[in-house]
Amino acid sequence: MAERPRVGVTGNPRRWSPSWWSTRWALRLVGADAERISVAHAPSGMPLSALIIGGGDDVGPEHYGGDLAAKVRSDPARDKLEMRWIEQALEQGIPLLGICRGAQLINVVLGGNLHQDIRPMRVRTYNRPGLLPTKQVQVDGHSHLSRVCARHRLRVNSLHHQAVRDPGRGCGPSPGIWTTSSRPWRPRMAGPSSGCSGTPSICSTCRRSWPCSAG
Repeated sequence: MAERPRVGVTGNPRRWSPSWWSTRWALRLVGADAERISVAHAPSGMPLSALIIGGGDDVGPEHYGGDLAAKVRSDPARDKLEMRWIEQALEQGIPLLGICRGAQLINVVLGGNLHQDIRPMRVRTYNRPGLLPTKQVQVDGHSHLSRVCARHRLRVNSLHHQAVRDPGRGCGPSPGIWTTSSRPWRPRMAGPSSGCSGTPSICSTCRRSWPCSAG
């Protein structure tokens, strides 16, 4: 019997964190084991097949040239921990998936920056956050996400108010508000990385969201 992939999952350290339990369940559905990584959960040291940088608080504006006086809910200790893990994954060629905040943080580590508050920018979808998939995403037909999900339009949930503005090194440009991004694999340089600004793991019990969650 083939060994199950082991996937590291970062996030907040709360015991009953919905994002951790939802991501763990989504990984189990596709045959992988999750290893929790946070400021309160030390890594086991076992090799990882992939790494998921989870969603949560705002990325600290000091990391991307944002407005330091703006009202944000950041977690400096978590920023530091996850940036170190992202850099390590890129150096070692470990595949990366960023969910919401995680996608934004990967972009920042790669030299990109963020829209600090996208609420005034939204024109095609609702502005209120929520766990239900009420927001619409238009998928680039030539993207990896389009191949994984086999569709060009998705409904997603969204809890955030930040988004990628300028893409980091190796990430392709995209018009409007970024919802997903990806970075191809380059030999002896880095593993592939992808990000999505919705929270697919929380919707993993919905069959229509499984292809996106598994990707």
